[in-house]
Amino acid sequence: MSIRSLNCISCLTGIGSSIIDYLFAIHDVLSTAIIYIYCDYKEEGIQTSDNLIASLAQQLIYTQRKHFGRILRLYRQRPPGQSKPLEEDTTSLLWSIVESFKRVFIVIDALDECAETNGTRDALIKVLTELQKQNSTVQVLITSRPKQTAIDRFQYAKPIEFKANDLDIRKYLESRIHAEPRVNRHVRADPPLEKKVIDTITTKCQDMFLLARLHMDSLALIRSLHALKTALQSCPRGASVWRKHIQRRSVAYEGKRKKM
Repeated sequence: MSIRSLNCISCLTGIGSSIIDYLFAIHDVLSTAIIYIYCDYKEEGIQTSDNLIASLAQQLIYTQRKHFGRILRLYRQRPPGQSKPLEEDTTSLLWSIVESFKRVFIVIDALDECAETNGTRDALIKVLTELQKQNSTVQVLITSRPKQTAIDRFQYAKPIEFKANDLDIRKYLESRIHAEPRVNRHVRADPPLEKKVIDTITTKCQDMFLLARLHMDSLALIRSLHALKTALQSCPRGASVWRKHIQRRSVAYEGKRKKM
C-alpha cells in the first residue's frame, strides 16, 4: 500500500490531539515531520489562510533548524509596507521544506470551524491538496463534523466516521468510576451518584469517547463529594472540553520542539 493511499479524513472533531500524541510516540521527529492546526471559529480574525500556512512552515522549521535562514530571507525580501511575507512566498517555502523530510504528517483538527466566508478554508484545502498530489511522502488527516467540508477535493481521501454509541460510553464510564479511587469512594458514599455521573457525561460528550475520557480525568481529581456534585452540575458540553485540552497540548508540543 502506498503512503498516499493511507490518507484519510475523519468525521469526528476533537480526536486530532490523540492522533498527534500517537504520531509523536511512534515516529522519529528528526526524519519525520508532524505538523498540525487546531481550527477554532472564535479565532477567525487570526486564523487566516496566510497565518495558517505560515504556522505549518514554522513548525517544519522548528523540526529542522537548518531552514531557519530561509524564513529570515523571506522577511527581508517582503514588499515595502508589508509586515510579513506574501502568502505565495510562504507556500513556496512550505513546499520546499516538505521535500527535505522522509515523511510528513499534517493533521488539521476541526476543519469545519475554519472560516469559509473569507476564503480561508478554500485556500488551506488548495494548499493541502496540491501538497498531496505533488509529494508522495505527505499524509494528510483532517477531522471535521460530518458533511461540513469538501472531502471530495482530496484525491486520495478515505472518509472514516468515528462515533461511539451510548452503550459503549456508559460501559467505559462505569469502569472508570470503579478504577478511580476518589470517584469510587464518592459513589460508594452516595450510590445514586454513579448513575448520575454516567447519565450526565454520556449526554454531554456527544458520542465522543475523547470527551468522556476528559470529563472523567477531571472528576478523578476532585477530593470532596460536594465538589464532585457541583462539578457535575456545571459539566460543559461538547467542544469547550476538548478545546481546553488542545490548548494544553499545544503548549506542550511547542515546548518539546524548542528543546530539539
